[in-house]
Order: sequence, then C-alpha cells, then structure tokens
Amino acid sequence: MTRGSSLVVDLKFLVNNSRYSDLKIKCSDVDNEGELLYASRIHLAARSEVFDRLLFNGMHEIFGNSITFPEISTAGMKLVLEFIYTGGLDKGSITASTAIDGYHAAKYFLLPDLEALIITFVEECLKNDSSGDFLSNAITKMGTMEDNQLYTLLSNHLVAKPLDSFPFNKMNLEMLKKILTTTLNTDQYFATNEYDILRYIILWAANQISEETLSAFSKVLPTFDSSIDFLKSLPKMQQIDYQNESRTQQNATKVAKIILPLIYLIDFRMIPLKALGVIIQPLNVLPVNFLLKVYQYHLLDESNPKFQRGEPHETLNFIWDTTACGAGLSITESNKVVTAKNLSISAHKSIRTINFFSGDYLYEWNVLIEEKCFWGSVGVCGLENLDFETLLDFQKNCWMIGESGRTTFNNGKISSETYKEFAKGDEITFYLNMKARVCHFSINNVLALQSFSELPAEVYMAASLTQFGRFRLKNFTRRPL
Repeated sequence: MTRGSSLVVDLKFLVNNSRYSDLKIKCSDVDNEGELLYASRIHLAARSEVFDRLLFNGMHEIFGNSITFPEISTAGMKLVLEFIYTGGLDKGSITASTAIDGYHAAKYFLLPDLEALIITFVEECLKNDSSGDFLSNAITKMGTMEDNQLYTLLSNHLVAKPLDSFPFNKMNLEMLKKILTTTLNTDQYFATNEYDILRYIILWAANQISEETLSAFSKVLPTFDSSIDFLKSLPKMQQIDYQNESRTQQNATKVAKIILPLIYLIDFRMIPLKALGVIIQPLNVLPVNFLLKVYQYHLLDESNPKFQRGEPHETLNFIWDTTACGAGLSITESNKVVTAKNLSISAHKSIRTINFFSGDYLYEWNVLIEEKCFWGSVGVCGLENLDFETLLDFQKNCWMIGESGRTTFNNGKISSETYKEFAKGDEITFYLNMKARVCHFSINNVLALQSFSELPAEVYMAASLTQFGRFRLKNFTRRPL
C-alpha cells in the first residue's frame, strides 16, 4: 500500500522501527528470549501519562536513550507499542499468553482502552474455546497474575470446567495453589469434586516424574464416578494391594514431596472415607499423621457431607454467559438480565446460560418477559455447534418457545399446538427432568400441552431476542430424583 493512503498502516510501520526511534526499551526477559524494542519518545509521552512522567520528568528509570522495565515482558510491551501507535490491535498480534502479559502492561501504563480490547479478545476466545486450548495455554501464566478483571474472567471459566480437561503439562504448582486457595471454604462452585481434585494432583505430580509413573498411578486411581460401583462392591474397608504396582511404590515418596504444598488446600472431609482407606491410603503419598486426623473427623462426624466445593453452580451462577451470546446483546444486573435494545428489528441474536443442566435432577426456573420483542424465544439448547449471531429456533439441538405462540423442536420442527402469545410481564416457568430428559413449561402458571423430549444429557437455558427484547432469569431451584 502506498504511504499516505492509510494513517493506521503508516503508523504501524513505525512500531518497533529502529530507524525512526530515539529510545531503546529493555524488558524483563531481554537477557533471555526477549528482544530490544524501539520507540519514539513523543509518541509514548503523548499517549501515556506514565511514559510522559518517565521520559520528560527525569525519572531514574531512564538512562540516556535507553529505559528498562523489569516488571514488563517483551510480549506485553509489543502490544502496548502497537496500541500506542495505532490505537488498536491486530488479531494476529495477541495470543492466550501475550493477552495476560499485555493486560498487565496496559494496567501498568494506565491504558484502560487497551485493557478493554484485551478483555474483549479473551471473551471472544473463551466463547469459541470448545477444545479448552485457549484456557489451557492461559493457565501457564495465570499462577503469577494478580487478582483483576482478566484473572476473574479466566478463573471463573477454569473452575467451571473439570480439572482433568486440562493437560498436566499445562498446569503448574502456582496455578493449582491459586485455584485451590480461592475456592477453599467459600461459596464459589468448583466443577471438580474433591476426590477428583486429589486424583488430578497426584497424577499431575506423577507426570512430572515420568510417563511410566503417570501410567502406573493412572491404573490404580479411578475417577470418582468410576470408583462408586467398585467401592460399593467391597463389604468392608478392604485395601487394594498395590505391591504388584512397583512403579507406584518406587515413586510414592517423590509424588508425596511434590503434592505436599497442596494437600492442605484439599478438604478431605469431602472425600468418602471408603475411598480414602481403599484407594488413596495404599498409595503412600499422604503423611500418616495427616491421614489420622482426616479419619478422626470422619469417625466423629458420620453425617453425609457434600463432595464438591461451594454451592452447586445452578444455585449460585444461574446467569447469562457473556462469552456465549450474539454481538449487540447487553447483559446487566449481575448477568441476570439480557437486553437487545441496540439491535435492529430484523436482527436476531441469541444467548445461553453459563451453567448447564445434567444428572438425575428436576430443575425449575422462571423467565420474566420484561419487554416483548418480535420473534423472541426462550428454551433449552445442547452444548455444541450453536450460532449465537442468529435465531436458535431452527438450529440443531435447540428446543424453543416462541413469543408468537409456537414451539420449535430439534432441527426446527414446528409444533402444531399453539398457546397464548407472550406479553410484557408474562412469566414462563420451566420444569426440566434431566433423568427422563423431558422439559415441560407453563405461562403465567398455566401448563402448556407441549413438552420437549429426548433431550441430550446436558443442556443450557437459552434465548433469542430482537430489538427491544428484555428477559430476566428468576427463581432457580433443583431437587434430586
């Protein structure tokens, strides 16, 4: 492109260009994989008050034509320079790892618009992160992050996923400490039960020793769900003989040393006594005195404790998911309300909740139509292959109740039965039996004849809106069946 045709392109040409710079920037990693960066003082000072104070007020960090930032990485500084020169970021400039570095740098240089750009980028990545790769890559940096908006965003998505969905080689000790500390003895829900947390930590430690050690421990450490029938079949506290698993015995001391900083962050009261005695104790990875205290607790308190941290996420986090919604929807009031006030009347956008429904439970909740919209709908959807930039009614794995008095089933089949059209102030109540995989509903306490059946094993609450639509989530309950 010819110079002078685009201001942004021309300014980007100046980014980290030594020919047009009068300042060298050294970052925390310049002696390792980092590189020396170049910039113009007047550009930096004009766009950042922090740079202005550093460069033109005689601060000690600058020496001649060079300035050093031991708190900022090269990757983070590159994002800062691109933003300062061009006012934006190319999508190719940012990754899971550089997003965290860039966000830290943006806060350091007091660049709130850059912070917002990075948050938007991360939200979009999490929205499309069905494989979990983005979050897995972010974990390698999260352990050293301070608590801020970005950490909260990443952390909330992390604890909502089972720990075993994250590869062992991506996890690190600092991140495990942070996850376990922030969720221990709090109401924050953790998608992994306490036994499987301990299992993951043991296998993570074994993986650090060798692949053979990981394989050996994996054979004798079933998941919580897999162990239930096995444990029920044992008439007494019969331990498994692991002596034949020589690899576990040879490396038990090494594993015990690696997990020692973490075991005090596990609530062993939530691990069934039989699982501790039959599966965990014979591994010889926990201190004997520590286990004795755990056994004492179980003997003194015979009540049936919960096995998972916090309250079930259906109770605490029955909210709209800001990373699984169409552009232009506004989510407010602690993520309980979704509004489509900025959409055109012909634009359909959709959204689902952050939590899904599964297991042998009866779920019940209400959706209040605070403002009606043309062709709006509410219902349930599956977990995969959804397009939130358009109407859900005719998509696969969606079962929706429309404002016009119709229901649509999986793949857009329209029911011949009709009911009253939605009006402002109407309240739709859902009765979702996940054991039978059937969902009934009522409108203003009048039960509809239609029902949704043959639902998948896991579904979300979902909605589609057009201009003026405003839906509120209310009164969630669940009970076991």
